[in-house]
Amino acid sequence: MSYPKGRPWPALTTHMTTGFKIKEAQELP
Repeated sequence: MSYPKGRPWPALTTHMTTGFKIKEAQELP
């Protein structure tokens, strides 16, 4: 996946998505 340079939002989105996945995994029994 490629993004235009000078735009930090893709990294933030990826970080947030990873955080949600980890949170969901921790909430699973």
